[in-house]
Amino acid sequence: MPTTKSEEFKVKSYNLLANQSTDMVRRVIELVSEEVIHGIIFKVTLVSFTKNVYGPDRVGQMKNFGASNFNPIGLAAWIDPSAFDSFYAILSSESPLIFVFEYIVDPANPKNTDKDIWSVSLKTDVELPGDFEKSGVSSKLAEFIKAANITI
Repeated sequence: MPTTKSEEFKVKSYNLLANQSTDMVRRVIELVSEEVIHGIIFKVTLVSFTKNVYGPDRVGQMKNFGASNFNPIGLAAWIDPSAFDSFYAILSSESPLIFVFEYIVDPANPKNTDKDIWSVSLKTDVELPGDFEKSGVSSKLAEFIKAANITI
């Protein structure tokens, strides 16, 4: 395994794209981070195709990481189609949401602002058991049922 470092950020927003054409099915998740430092943000594109387009030894690439400018940090990574539903379930039901990635450290060129991505993950912050049922849609639906005096 190559030498890697891990970074993470809170997800501010996301977009989804699902597309089917005659040649393949494409599913894409786009993430935008909260401001990381000095107005710099991450813009992440997760692509879910049947084949890892980045090759066998990485899952993506990152541009402008650690650069001395204020441009967004761009990260593109492949996720296996079997993992897409898990990523989407976390995105659509959890908050706050944290994106974690590992990048490969090139010992010959450590200051290079382009990095190969080793892995990507989504995780939640610390939560209490059962807090999903107490917030959001579930609690609003429970309030509506109680107020309307509906028996289920």
